[in-house]
Amino acid sequence: MRATQYKDTYSQAERFIEWDKSDPFTRNRVYSHIANGLCDDKFTPKGEPIDCRYKADSYLETRKIAPCAAYPNGGEYHVTAYKNIQRP
Repeated sequence: MRATQYKDTYSQAERFIEWDKSDPFTRNRVYSHIANGLCDDKFTPKGEPIDCRYKADSYLETRKIAPCAAYPNGGEYHVTAYKNIQRP
């Protein structure tokens, strides 16, 4: 199947792009790969599937603030973090 036929192809790609914010060309590269078929289903010579799609699972992570002048009792804040990062 073509990667564009999967419902989650673009949502997974967007999460990967969010994870790789430091590279300004990530979005162009990812969408170019999808459009040119690099993320389509592929198989080994034995017929085993190869996962060729961009993936990143997001989750909410709680981080602690050490006590300081601005936060005498410390504190917590939440950030979006990513795991299971995959690039074809």
